[in-house]
Amino acid sequence: MEWSVNSDDSRDGRVETEVLDMLQPHKDLKELHIKGYLGAGFPTWIGDPLFSNMTDLSLDNCGNCASLPPLGQLPSLKKLYIKGMSVLKHVGREFYGQGGAKPFQLLETLSFKDMLEWEYWYTFEDDKEVEPFTHVRELSIENCPKLVGMLPSYLPCLNNLKIKKCSQLLVEVSKVVHPSLTSIAMNDVPLTSLQAVLEMRSMVDDELISANAKSKHPSSITSLSIGMIKKLELLPKWVTHRLMELEALEITSCEELKTLWKKEERVQHSLSLPAFRHLKIKGCPQLVSLFEEDEDEDNKGQHEQQQQQQQQEGLPCIVRRLEHLTIDNCEKLEKLPRLLHSFTFLGELYVYKCPSLSSFPETGFLCTLKTLRIDDCEALQSLFGCLTQINDSNLQVLAVRDCPSLTCLISCRGGGLPPTLKQLQITRCKKLEALLVVDEGMEITCPSLEIVLIMDCDRLKYLPDALPNNNNNLRNLSGLYLKGCKNLEYIPEGWFHSATNLAHLDIRECKKLKALPHGLQSIKYLTSLQSLYMNISQWNNNFKKIGLRSLSSLRILSISGAISVAEDEEEEGVAGSSFPIDGKLLPTSLIDFHIGGFRNLEKLSSKLFQNLASLEYLEIWGCPRLKSLPVQRLPPSLKRLGIGGSRKLTRKCEKGKGKYWPHLAHIPDVDVC
Repeated sequence: MEWSVNSDDSRDGRVETEVLDMLQPHKDLKELHIKGYLGAGFPTWIGDPLFSNMTDLSLDNCGNCASLPPLGQLPSLKKLYIKGMSVLKHVGREFYGQGGAKPFQLLETLSFKDMLEWEYWYTFEDDKEVEPFTHVRELSIENCPKLVGMLPSYLPCLNNLKIKKCSQLLVEVSKVVHPSLTSIAMNDVPLTSLQAVLEMRSMVDDELISANAKSKHPSSITSLSIGMIKKLELLPKWVTHRLMELEALEITSCEELKTLWKKEERVQHSLSLPAFRHLKIKGCPQLVSLFEEDEDEDNKGQHEQQQQQQQQEGLPCIVRRLEHLTIDNCEKLEKLPRLLHSFTFLGELYVYKCPSLSSFPETGFLCTLKTLRIDDCEALQSLFGCLTQINDSNLQVLAVRDCPSLTCLISCRGGGLPPTLKQLQITRCKKLEALLVVDEGMEITCPSLEIVLIMDCDRLKYLPDALPNNNNNLRNLSGLYLKGCKNLEYIPEGWFHSATNLAHLDIRECKKLKALPHGLQSIKYLTSLQSLYMNISQWNNNFKKIGLRSLSSLRILSISGAISVAEDEEEEGVAGSSFPIDGKLLPTSLIDFHIGGFRNLEKLSSKLFQNLASLEYLEIWGCPRLKSLPVQRLPPSLKRLGIGGSRKLTRKCEKGKGKYWPHLAHIPDVDVC
C-alpha cells in the first residue's frame, strides 16, 4: 500500500487512518508493505496475531506516526523493516505486544533506518524473563542520530550486525559478540569497549588477553567493517588477537589511523593472529604504512638465504593469506610494503587517490596477482622498477588512470609486459612517454592480450614493437582503442599482422599519426573487424589504400576529419570535395555509418550507398559545405538519419518543407538540426 506524495497540504491524516482501517486485508496475508502513510496512528489490525501467516512487513515514511503497532505479536513474522518515521521518539513495550515471554519469536531480520527523532529503545534489560529477538540473524540500525542507550544484550542467533550514523548509541562489543556472529559493520558509533582498549592498550597484559580470548570473545566473526572511529591510530588488540577467524576487514574514514599494527606486536604474536583474505582501507589521511617494517629488511648486501628468512619473519601472518587489497584516499601513504611480493595469495590490488605514493616496490610482480588497478596517484612515476620473473607472472588486468607523473610502466632494462596480460588500460597519464623503458626492451609478447585502451596520454609517441607470428603474439587481441594521444606518431606493423581476431579498432584525436601501418593498409589481415572508428584528417593518401569493402564482418564505420578549425588549419578533407575516394565502396555488411568533421566536403557520391542493403543508421555532421545527398539511393533498410552542422543540406531535409523530404518521410527517425 503506497500513498502518493503531494506537495500541498491537501492530505488529511484522519481520512488516511480511516481508509487504511477499511483496507484490512485477508488474515492469510503473507507480506504487508505500507509507504507514505500520514495518519497519526496505525489501525488495530496491524499487529493483530490473527495474521498468523504474515512473514514480511515494512513501514516506510509513515511520517506522522509517533508509535509503532504491536508487531511482536505476529507469530510468523520473519522480516521487519522500519524506515523514515520522522516523529517517532520512543519504541516502548507497545512494540512487543501484550503477554508472552518471547515476542518476535521467529523474527530473523530487523532493520531501522532514517529515524531522525528516535531517542529510546526499550529492550527488556530490566526484565530478564522476557527474551525478544531470540532468532534475529540480521540487525541493522542506520542514521538514527539521537538514539541513546545500548543494543539488546541477548541476541544468541545474530549473524550480521550493521550500525551506521548512530553517534550516541553505545555498542558494547563484549555483549554483542556471540558465537553465531560472523559480520560486524560499524560507522560513526561510539564503541565503548574499543575506546577502553585504545586508552588502556599499553597497560593490558597480552597473555591475559590471549588466555581470556576464547571465553569472552568467540572467534566466529569473519567480517568486520568500522568507520569514523576517533583516536584509532592502529588496530585494537580485540581485532588482532581475539577475532581469530576474521577474513574481511574494512576501515573507512578513521582520520587518526597511522598503521594497522606495530612491528613488535606482529613478531610477538605471529602465530596467534587472524589471516585476512580481504582488506580495504579508505579515507584514512594519516595512514603512512600498512604495518611497520625494519629499515634494513631488503639490504642488498645480505646473503640470499638470510634475506629470505628475515622476509618471512618480518611478514605478519595476518596478511600472508591476503587475496584482495584496496587502499583508497590515503593522503600520506608514500609506499607499499617492500615484502608485497611475499603476499603469496594476493590476486587483486587496487590503489586509488594516494597522492604521495611515488613508486611500487622494486621486488617485482606477485606471481599470484591477476588484477592491478591504479587511479589518481599524482606522484607515481613508474609501476615496476624491476621484473626479473616476468614469465612467472599471472597478471591479467592492468589499469592505470589519472597518474600525471607516470612516465613509463616498467622502468628497468629488459622488462616487458606479462605474457598472461588480457587487458591493458591507460587513461589520462599526461607524462607517459612509453609503456616500457625507452632504450631497450621495447618489444611485447602477449598472446593472451584481448583489450588495449590508451586514452589522453599527451606525450606518448609510439607503441612497443609486437613481433608478428612470435608465439601467436596478439592472436587474441579483440579491441584496440587509441584516443587523444596528441603526439602518437607510429603504430608498429606487428600490431595488425597477427591480430586476426581484432573486432574493434578505434583511432581518434591522434594528430601526429599521419600514416597508417602497412598492415592496416593491407586490410586483409583484419578479417574479424566489426567496428572501425578513425579520425583521418591528415591521411588522405593513406586512406585511399584501405580496401574497406573487403572487411566482410564490418558493422560500424565512423570516419571523421578535424575536430575543429584551430586543430588542423590545412585540412583538405578526405578527397577534397567528394566521398568516397576514387570510387572505393563500403562493405556490404555495414549497419551503422557515421561521417563528419570535413569542412571541404561538398558531395556524397551516389556510389556510396551502393549495395548497402543492411544499413540502418546514417549520421552526417560537421560538414558545412555539404549541399547534396543521394536521397534516391538511400537503402530502404534505413531506420535513423541524423544530419547536423550542414546548413545547406539541412534546409533540403526539413520535415514537410525540404526538397529531399519526400524521399526521407519513410525513415522512422529523422533528426535534422
